[in-house]
Amino acid sequence: VPQSPDQSIWSDSKDPGYDWLRQRGTHDTNDEEANVRELQRVVRVRMRHTESWLKALLKKYTMRKDRLILTGFSQGSILAALCAVRLGALGAVVCGGVTGQPVYSAQEDDYVGGGWMRWEELLPKPARRTRFCCVNGTRDCYVPRKCLETMLRPFDCHWHWDKGVGHDFPDSWYDVSLQWMQNL
Repeated sequence: VPQSPDQSIWSDSKDPGYDWLRQRGTHDTNDEEANVRELQRVVRVRMRHTESWLKALLKKYTMRKDRLILTGFSQGSILAALCAVRLGALGAVVCGGVTGQPVYSAQEDDYVGGGWMRWEELLPKPARRTRFCCVNGTRDCYVPRKCLETMLRPFDCHWHWDKGVGHDFPDSWYDVSLQWMQNL
């Protein structure tokens, strides 16, 4: 899997961390519409990056995209969900997601807000053949359940809401995901 080319704002040489959706943060972060535009801009760039890599792998291994299942955890669930639909993949597993996203301010050199960035607007309208397995905790403050359920309403979805669990990724989630993939 490719690594994001951008390190997170809290990354250092002893503890590197990466951010798939690193923003410039030069827009008016008090403007919700500007926040959505900036995050969607960044996601479009990352989707092109990820899709180019995936298409090269599909070609190299002579694999059809309708046999591809993408998996994403937390922030990676945004790209997994969107890229799976755009590519016409068989499925996508999203664990701890699809998440909202914090908004970065260059002026503050910190995250200053965030939320749901209307990811559904980035989905191609006629493509609905991708299936989803959504594995989340009912107490996960990073996954806005109503927004996620609305986004994926047009798709065939397997929902697993783990009662009382937050953004924790227990081993049982991997079992649920693997079982779903094996049944496709």
